[in-house]
Amino acid sequence: MPKLTHRFWVGRIYEQCENWPEHSAEEIADRLLAIPTNERPAAAGSPPMTRTVVDYKKRFQGLTPEEKVTYRYARWPDACESGALPWEAAPALLRLLAHRAEFGPPAISTARWFWRLWVAADDRNAPVDMLAAIASGFTVYEQVSGAVPRALFDATQWYLAFKDWTDAGKNEHRRLLNLHPDAFPEPDIFEDLEFIEFSSEQAELVAKAFVLAGLDREGRNRSVLEGVFP
Repeated sequence: MPKLTHRFWVGRIYEQCENWPEHSAEEIADRLLAIPTNERPAAAGSPPMTRTVVDYKKRFQGLTPEEKVTYRYARWPDACESGALPWEAAPALLRLLAHRAEFGPPAISTARWFWRLWVAADDRNAPVDMLAAIASGFTVYEQVSGAVPRALFDATQWYLAFKDWTDAGKNEHRRLLNLHPDAFPEPDIFEDLEFIEFSSEQAELVAKAFVLAGLDREGRNRSVLEGVFP
């Protein structure tokens, strides 16, 4: 059995196994070592050694096809041909790929969330950058904490329902907030959730997602978000 390894490193090993199956354990260990410190969760510790990578490569082979595919990078038409995404998701996937052209393709799990958000937004003019940030936030929570917190789902629900990217939707949302503040509770997300588990880059994505979804009305999360927004 492999020794206890932080979930961040396990995920990176599995991504390597799924997208570059020809890479040896030594090559994967070298790639992990090259990940900048600011992109690693503080709690993750040092990258695993080659012998640990060998153990997790064996574990990866024991995953189901459905589990393996979530670590695959989303590309068109491969993601749809393989069944990882339905063909109906192709327009959303292409939008996301264009948005991420500078950074490379997203994981299947991120593309899947973006597609769901895109469909729910029901607006071709919905801001791709905001939906992509929220999709990335959902993926980060799934990878690090095992599930997306209900608070983020609730906030995103109202962001989509009111179409907060439009002036009319934002104004209506604010009007109802003033009339019925208790109907739109603002959780203290950075106290209630294990924020320390995220790297600075992941934290920025999640923080952006929460603010975009309207969870910073009272400004009590502002100190955590300094440097993320002007």
